[in-house]
Amino acid sequence: MDTLRKAWDSAAEHSQKVQMTRQNKKNEGAKGSGIQVGDLVMRKNVASKKGLSRKLLPLWIGDFQVTQVTGTEDLIQDRKKPDKKPERVHLDHLKKFVTPTGEAATDASDIDEDQGTSSVVHSKTSRQKKDVITDKEQTDDSHLSIHIEISIFQLSTCAKSVDQH
Repeated sequence: MDTLRKAWDSAAEHSQKVQMTRQNKKNEGAKGSGIQVGDLVMRKNVASKKGLSRKLLPLWIGDFQVTQVTGTEDLIQDRKKPDKKPERVHLDHLKKFVTPTGEAATDASDIDEDQGTSSVVHSKTSRQKKDVITDKEQTDDSHLSIHIEISIFQLSTCAKSVDQH
């Protein structure tokens, strides 16, 4: 009985060592999101509209500012609708807003108003391709609003796929 207990303990110890080795190997190249309070971010578009294919909807929406960072979730405020209640969003559904220079914007002053456009690079996670979406900036009396347009490339790709079916 004593040998069985030793074998059992040895197996449990070995299993735990292997588990820790695998976990450390997986976490070796992991990077943090780098999102901090005050950063401008975009949120993944998970809403769907009736009668409209999700392929035609923008992948990322909004003009949000991070107000609080807590673990794996952030509290974001819609800059177009400051009266709206802040949303709690998981980090997987956020990405930094990127200016044309390739730097992450931390506030509205980082967005180049002379050009009237800014680029947002997003990647399709399954293929890790990078597409560029152009954003038009329009300024009104109350606040800055950014409207995302689908790029001509994406429209032509969708049109080709519709023609094929």
